Amino acid sequence: ALAVSRDGKHMATSALDGRVKIWDLRNYKELHSYFSIRPAASLDISQKGMLALGCGSHVQIWKDAFQTKQKDPYMVHEMPGHTISRVKFCPYEDILGVSSSKGFQSVVVPGAGEPNFDSFEHNLFATRKQARERLVNRLLEKL
Repeated sequence: ALAVSRDGKHMATSALDGRVKIWDLRNYKELHSYFSIRPAASLDISQKGMLALGCGSHVQIWKDAFQTKQKDPYMVHEMPGHTISRVKFCPYEDILGVSSSKGFQSVVVPGAGEPNFDSFEHNLFATRKQARERLVNRLLEKL
């Protein structure tokens, strides 16, 4: 599994040996490595830099994993009897969505979402293509 931070400066990768590596993409060097209970099937990075790992029936959330080497996870959520397939943070919310073999669960993760969204932004969830089209339309309106 692989996850890249929103600013494009950091990346997290997982391998079959259970190791999760944190990379600095500005100089392509490994910053830290962590071990998970099982190989991580899914990774995601929140807006505030928290790292979520879905491995087996466990979800681990690491706080400040990109700044300094952490000793223990910030949170661990166990789902007995489930096999986690995907974890994803909700933008501008302190919620982690967890998809498993037996359904979907939401986990509250304090401090994960960006609390101050830009109210001048027309569509907060616009794709790059939609943002580019909006910019072209605004420039054409000026003519």
